[in-house]
Amino acid sequence: MLDPINGRNRIIAAGLAWLLFISVLAACADSGRKADSETGADLSGAEETEADTRVYPDLPEISFDGYTFNSMYWEVAGWSNLYQDVFSEVETGDLLNDAVYRRNATIEDKYNVKFTVNYVDNLQFATFYKKSVMAADHEFDVSFTRGCEVSAVLFADVCYDLTNLNYINWDNPWWDQNSLEEFSFSDYKFFVTSDIT
Repeated sequence: MLDPINGRNRIIAAGLAWLLFISVLAACADSGRKADSETGADLSGAEETEADTRVYPDLPEISFDGYTFNSMYWEVAGWSNLYQDVFSEVETGDLLNDAVYRRNATIEDKYNVKFTVNYVDNLQFATFYKKSVMAADHEFDVSFTRGCEVSAVLFADVCYDLTNLNYINWDNPWWDQNSLEEFSFSDYKFFVTSDIT
């Protein structure tokens, strides 16, 4: 069982790890030979070189005891299919959907955790976010917040300082270094963008 303070940090860290795995595993999804569409050149040698230099997160072997990690994502009616890179319930035969499903299933098995996504109407997103945090109802563990709502949630004092998370190496290439600099306040980090966002 997780203790309330360190457990919450571990859970948030697992979610961020899931997000970074999204970009790492998505990049590795097609490891077969590829040919340049214009020249027909065989690029298999380049892939072998790339495989030797891949960066993987340094994460411990850990179990989250079946915890359900919920992401909160904004949506506009009719646009939700744009967010299939985060979560997929079942394999459908669609290349991206199935890669996301298999990636999440791999992480769920490895860390004994479950992933879900709660979509919130974009017009209600900031209000829902603030109410949920202030009520401590744990509706979500990580939020995909739109840039136009960053100030609304930041100045409501409902953001978690990401520098308190374990196992996050901000120097890894999937983190947008510009966002780390621009979204930092003194030594605090409340927002970050990555390959997935």
